[in-house]
Amino acid sequence: MLDKLSFQVMLELCRNGRASNAKIAQTLGISELTVAKKINTMIANDVFAIKAIPNPLKMGYQASAVIGLKVDLKHIDDICVQLADNIHINLVVTCFGRFDILLLVYFREWQVLQSFIKEELPGVNGINHIDTYLISESKKRYRDKKTGDTISDKPVELDEIDQLLIKELMREGNPNYTDLANKFSISVSTISRRIANLLKAEVIEILAIPNPSKLGYSASAFALLRVDLSKANQICEKLSSYPEVHTVLTLMNDYDILFGVNSTDLEALYYFFKSKIAKIEGIVSTESLIRGYFLYFSSDAMFLPSWAEQASASRKSK
Repeated sequence: MLDKLSFQVMLELCRNGRASNAKIAQTLGISELTVAKKINTMIANDVFAIKAIPNPLKMGYQASAVIGLKVDLKHIDDICVQLADNIHINLVVTCFGRFDILLLVYFREWQVLQSFIKEELPGVNGINHIDTYLISESKKRYRDKKTGDTISDKPVELDEIDQLLIKELMREGNPNYTDLANKFSISVSTISRRIANLLKAEVIEILAIPNPSKLGYSASAFALLRVDLSKANQICEKLSSYPEVHTVLTLMNDYDILFGVNSTDLEALYYFFKSKIAKIEGIVSTESLIRGYFLYFSSDAMFLPSWAEQASASRKSK
């Protein structure tokens, strides 16, 4: 578990991953050297990573799906690494249950999504079975925007360099601009301007993404629900009201809702399902997937400010 000061530093980066050490030091009333030491230690210990979080709507992504994979377990790490390099894949997580790997994907067109499912995924060595659940609507995601907090949901025109920069920033949110300039054979000033434009247009956010297992949240799960469709909206509202639930998606086929939840341990996770989920009227059946580990997380990097704020409030109450 983190000490109080480290936790406060992390929260500042959850709010703005580009915040300078000087700004954080001023906000918290500590020295820049202390901030630098805390950040370096937490990153070295995998407490959080700073990454770009793309906005699918601004990137023009209209077709989205949750994809479950059954794989040859001796190839699972290689499969995850290969999939995480695809800019259209926002989540790669291993799990226990019906699937070995769960993906969240976004594409501009349904036809391209279909091509990915029918042609690209079957070509990945070690994937034995693919189940696809098309997403109808996102009811709650990693970071809920306040009304009026976004410029518009109109897609932004992005060229090849913009796409490549987003991909790099999804790996490392605070890159060396000189290295990027050399890699893409353009000037540092162009790199700086393009990244600034992506941030201004809200195509991406750069934030610290906490590792829940390092913060006392060692058990996480996703659940697929079949529900009475006449009560689907009320069920989504109820699920979204729970602070430990980080994601609620409605689906078009087979299952009706998918949600993700964090918990301190497996026992607490069990009691969450028993005491809360089981009592929601209209749920017909549930199928749970216990999270293994996140090899890669991007826009469904599920543990962003709302979740971190919950952890902070929980600490204060103790």
